Amino acid sequence: MKRSSEIVVLKIRDEVPLDHPEEDANSPGRMRTVIGWGPELAEFERVSPHWAHEEVWHRSNGWRVLDPGRAVSCELALVVDPEERVRCVAKVMGVMKRDLDERVSVIGPVEDDKYLPWYGKKVRLNRSKNSVTYIDAKDVIPPDKLDPGADSISVPKAA
Repeated sequence: MKRSSEIVVLKIRDEVPLDHPEEDANSPGRMRTVIGWGPELAEFERVSPHWAHEEVWHRSNGWRVLDPGRAVSCELALVVDPEERVRCVAKVMGVMKRDLDERVSVIGPVEDDKYLPWYGKKVRLNRSKNSVTYIDAKDVIPPDKLDPGADSISVPKAA
């Protein structure tokens, strides 16, 4: 299958405890009791970035309403916090559909250190309230070309 030039962006909501434990589709057997972004994750990121990124992926990659064909054609998934800052970059390996309600989960591992320059940087998104959006990869500055002092990974808009 040909990969698209899009990146799927998953907006992580504020932290919410779950009514009951739920299995993480990316980590069979690993249960989660909370989803979303909490202030402790930012602190965890300072102490142990790799494990913080894994935890963000674990907490954000739940069941969503999205087009599975479009999502699976993307090479990357970004997780952005409520302030639209990149908190996780994962490789899209596939999708899993939940029979109960047709919701879909993106499957794949957290990407390696190549994408560290993107972490904590803002990304320009459309104003949709949807928790899933797509951006064109050409609108994002590659990690090896990003100025370390930049506040955003988005290519500046032409005047």
